[in-house]
Amino acid sequence: MALAHAGAEAQHVPMTFHWVDGGFFLVALLPLLLWVLLLVLGVILLVRLLNRSGASQPPQWGSGDSAEDVLRRRFATGEIDEEEYRRRLDVLRR
Repeated sequence: MALAHAGAEAQHVPMTFHWVDGGFFLVALLPLLLWVLLLVLGVILLVRLLNRSGASQPPQWGSGDSAEDVLRRRFATGEIDEEEYRRRLDVLRR
């Protein structure tokens, strides 16, 4: 009976945190900010890795090579066949 009586007389104590005035909001956003940071870092890393692969780099024009040098290089690497090489070489030499 003392417990029932004590419960009825107990004062209501509001459940508060000492850092509700702004600190709780920041703590609640912390996981979201960490995920956004990880996502941004992942995208930056992916872009850097893709830029390092030399598979799809465009030709470096203006590097001092003549048109015939570029044509020779393309023929040597198999980009064009001999017939295409000769045809383009004739056009360049006209």
